[in-house]
Amino acid sequence: HLLAKAAERLRAKGMAAQRLHFGVKWQLGQGRFARDGRDVTFHATNDTLALVRILNERVLAQLPLLKPFRIGVALTDFVPAGTAQGDL
Repeated sequence: HLLAKAAERLRAKGMAAQRLHFGVKWQLGQGRFARDGRDVTFHATNDTLALVRILNERVLAQLPLLKPFRIGVALTDFVPAGTAQGDL
């Protein structure tokens, strides 16, 4: 849901992102927490499904299977949507 809203905002502004940051905080029990953050770069996009695929394949697949306490996602490195260079 967070990523879909971010992609929707990009499209509304006519922009595309080239970097995704994902942060997670896990509660380990007895007041203990663990944190992790990952950044990935990619060809500029504002497509929700493409961003979800990037998140799943390049971020979530690398993280341990723990129940998150808090998560966050941020898109950065913006370019105008019409200037994005696609794959050849």
